[in-house]
Amino acid sequence: MRGIHSVLFACALGVSAVAFAQSDAGSTNESAKLKQFLSQLHYQSGTIQISEAGATLKLVPEYRYLGAKDAQKVLEKLWGNPPDSDVLGMILPQGEATLSNEETWAGLLIPATVSCPTRKRQRPTTKRC
Repeated sequence: MRGIHSVLFACALGVSAVAFAQSDAGSTNESAKLKQFLSQLHYQSGTIQISEAGATLKLVPEYRYLGAKDAQKVLEKLWGNPPDSDVLGMILPQGEATLSNEETWAGLLIPATVSCPTRKRQRPTTKRC
């Protein structure tokens, strides 16, 4: 009986070693795919013109910006979100390092919708609606 337990224990160790090797190979493959994906993104820093919004960003050195196409790739392909053509860009702390981390955050640039309330009384104003 003792011999059977030794054989079963040895088989269990062998199976877990194979499973560990396969999961390690899988994570290495996923890591390589992630690195390839991240290397195709176009990070920007410093002063960035966002013509669609008529805005200029002045980022401190610790932050990076991804334009609309790259931001949408990150949201859809990396993070699994549905497509959103309203996204104008993404601000990331620490650039690529941010996207390599599973517990991360990013700021999205999305155009604001401006709605004008109906005016009850007309009066001269400098505000534009």
